[in-house]
Amino acid sequence: MKNLRQLVIAGVLLVLAVILLTNLLLWMREADFIFKPKTYPQGNWHPVGPQPQEVWIAAPDGRKINGWYLPHQHPKAIILYLHGNAGNITDRYQEILKLHDTLDASVMIIDYPGYGKSQGVPEEKALIQAAELARAVLAQKASVSPQDIILLGRSLGTGVAVALAAHSGAKGVILISPFLSLADAVHDHYPILAARLVMHNQFDSMGKIPAYEGPLLVIHGVADEVIPISQGQALWSAARGPKQFVALGGVRHFDPLPDQAYQKIKQFIARLPIEASQKIKPIVILISIDGFRKAYLQQLKVPQLTQLAQDGVSAELLPVFPSVTFVNHYSIATGLYPEHHGILLNEFYAPDLKQYFTHQGHAPTANDPAWWKGEPIWVSAEKQGLLTASAFWPGTQARIAGFKPNYFQVYAEDSDPQIRAQQILHWLDLPSTKRPSLLMLYFENVDNAGHEFGPDADVVQEQAKRVDDALGSLIAGLKKRGLYQQVNIIIVSDHGMSSVDPTKVIDLLKYIKAQDLQAMTDHGAVMAIYPKPGKMAAVYQALKNAPEPMQVYRGAEIPAQYHYRFPGRTPPILCVAEEHAFILGSNRHIEKGIHGYDPRLEDMHGIFIAHGPAFKKGYSRPPFQNINIYALIAYLLHLRPAHTDGSLTTIEDVLIDSTGTDGR
Repeated sequence: MKNLRQLVIAGVLLVLAVILLTNLLLWMREADFIFKPKTYPQGNWHPVGPQPQEVWIAAPDGRKINGWYLPHQHPKAIILYLHGNAGNITDRYQEILKLHDTLDASVMIIDYPGYGKSQGVPEEKALIQAAELARAVLAQKASVSPQDIILLGRSLGTGVAVALAAHSGAKGVILISPFLSLADAVHDHYPILAARLVMHNQFDSMGKIPAYEGPLLVIHGVADEVIPISQGQALWSAARGPKQFVALGGVRHFDPLPDQAYQKIKQFIARLPIEASQKIKPIVILISIDGFRKAYLQQLKVPQLTQLAQDGVSAELLPVFPSVTFVNHYSIATGLYPEHHGILLNEFYAPDLKQYFTHQGHAPTANDPAWWKGEPIWVSAEKQGLLTASAFWPGTQARIAGFKPNYFQVYAEDSDPQIRAQQILHWLDLPSTKRPSLLMLYFENVDNAGHEFGPDADVVQEQAKRVDDALGSLIAGLKKRGLYQQVNIIIVSDHGMSSVDPTKVIDLLKYIKAQDLQAMTDHGAVMAIYPKPGKMAAVYQALKNAPEPMQVYRGAEIPAQYHYRFPGRTPPILCVAEEHAFILGSNRHIEKGIHGYDPRLEDMHGIFIAHGPAFKKGYSRPPFQNINIYALIAYLLHLRPAHTDGSLTTIEDVLIDSTGTDGR
């Protein structure tokens, strides 16, 4: 009996040792076990029949991905084919040719890293990245959005297709012989292996498929001996969008697809919504570079901005008075002068609201929608069913007329411009049903440098380069996604920047007493004065008689050309400095650069650059006011515009369809 017990224990230990050793081998040699590539020159690289175009795709790390592209002259579908774990693209030539001919489709197929001519090592992350890059290239070649491409995966390729669709959507997904996860597929054949615990490459389609809510077609052979049909059925059941399951009687895993399968695919494609090249949702990216005066384009090294200006439309942009940030961003957004939108300075007091307009600190009053009159472009868009997104655009922090951008970032001073640019790309990667049509991006870096060091300081060049580099990353990202030629980009600056003459610093408290004032708000080029009751006449007269380089106006006397007098908010007294003069604020700090002066002064002029399918190429036009931009964006997004002080007619010459030419 003792010997028998010892034999049993030894047998159990042997079995455990075998299991442990087998799992260790799987953990160590997983790639050899899973991926069975044929590398070049294996395969028929010159097949009989229509010759596919060879495609080379550069990965961020320098590796090159190889593929074939079979374009159709009049495609009814654009398909990215993602193959299984063995062989290379040459083994799928007949299949992609049949897809091309039967479906009237343009088809691209790629070899994963380590397969065929593609460089690199096959592993889950690399395969998905290669597919993502291929989709962007295919979109560019076919002139469609990446999200309007149909993903077709077979066997291992189903895991890649599901991952891509779950992350950024697709027009439709076709899965042929899919698994729940790669670990599940291995476990079905080798239950002795703890595949779910030890495998690095999971391809967890079951966990990811709920995130894809678009059309899905699953095709599975009843006689599949590699991935049982039960896995395809379970994956199909977990999908949330419109879906169809097709069981192919008698078909095994490696059998060619029967004609029945191609007919089901054709019917599936015919039911997909018309999008892509036939119905692309318009997208506008509105970018503001605060304080970027028009002369910077010639003075600074900003190659991305320079190239955009040369390739598209460029003009000087005239701010409204006063030429400060919040006032002008809201005029750009609404097409209104301050006299109609109610934002009069970066900081001011509003008797009609009995509070100060503040945008900093723990409880900024600028979040209160009562300040913001008129209808900004993001509200117009959302009222009419479009999604919008804001990365720090001034004014979007308030819920105006009940609306706020669908996607919104809270302002973070001097945050990395690259991160902001990547956020725009992240929003564009959303599925088409969730992707914003209007995206707004704001950079304050150049303005901050101009204030602190002066407009001619080297630091301004450094900050301009940071912003320009971020624009370069944004453009590269758009190109990678095949969106660069489809998106309309508008780049503006809210105002310019002027140097401060230290001999022209104005201290108002030399002429008036602080105890006679309720408040003095803002500083620099413009200051609002709020005398206490009974002190108005004395304060005004003292300031009017002050021998300083400034103009002093009673509220009712502010020149009509400034379009500034908003009922209930116009300051009792407004002091406007001459250029280069600086009015001390409450903190007594003197800046080296300032803006806010009369918008007719050249150093207050900003930039307007527009690039995209709607705009002329290499076209320069005379200066225009920023109140016309709202109407332009409304036109680009096919919106019914609200009432504004500007008009599209003023600047319609920037559009290709205004004259039927590209402006060259």
